[in-house]
Amino acid sequence: MSIKSTVTIALLVISLMLAVSAQSHDAEPIQDLERKITKREHTDISDKDRWELKAQYPEIRLAQGKPVNEFNAFAKALAMKHVDDFKASMSEITDDDRKRLPKGVNYDLQVDYKIEFINDDLVSVNFGRSQYTGGAHPNHWSFTLNYDLKNSRVLELSELFASNSGFLTVISEYSIKQISKKQGEYADADWIGRGAGENLKNFENWNITKEGLKFTFDPYQVGPYVAGSFETIVPLEKFSQAMRSEKFYPISQVSYIG
Repeated sequence: MSIKSTVTIALLVISLMLAVSAQSHDAEPIQDLERKITKREHTDISDKDRWELKAQYPEIRLAQGKPVNEFNAFAKALAMKHVDDFKASMSEITDDDRKRLPKGVNYDLQVDYKIEFINDDLVSVNFGRSQYTGGAHPNHWSFTLNYDLKNSRVLELSELFASNSGFLTVISEYSIKQISKKQGEYADADWIGRGAGENLKNFENWNITKEGLKFTFDPYQVGPYVAGSFETIVPLEKFSQAMRSEKFYPISQVSYIG
């Protein structure tokens, strides 16, 4: 067989292999490839006053590299507010307080986040804050940001529903049931009822997810510190059409089952 024939056959084999490979892997959607989430970080430390902090927040660009300046500025400001609050609390710490710190331990703040959902219309962010300002253990709590990218505004839970629709009853009942099951024999019905009862303030930490509306309950809200935090999911189909306002529609397009 001539060298030319051998090369030709080799090229055909390689072409067939590439074709098979291309057919066996789905290409990523162009939109997902173009959307970019950048983790920004602010750090600060004071050796003299024995504190350190790190705050992370998202910066996003949508399809075609479109920046979302309003959201980016809001997310940064939200994270930096917790930095400012921590620094303010540090100004109240005395030299005697610092002397009581264990060797090698500093006062500390950590802010991080998780993107629960994002498309070109909505973004839902779950922030976590861990802070140690003395005592037996650090404290942990969450704060959330649900943002309407099309209209450059924060989305509130209550505006998803019609007035007097009873949506809080649905959220409360599902949350109490899930939390009670997770806590098992240690569940305190009164404590859970206070922290997950029909009060809008109990559900201020909420997120949009593909599984439904997610609610986060910080330590002490529905149980003792040792029990930790709890998360519940209320599927969107549990909210009847009569309960929903016009602002619910974009949310319903997110879930697997609207």
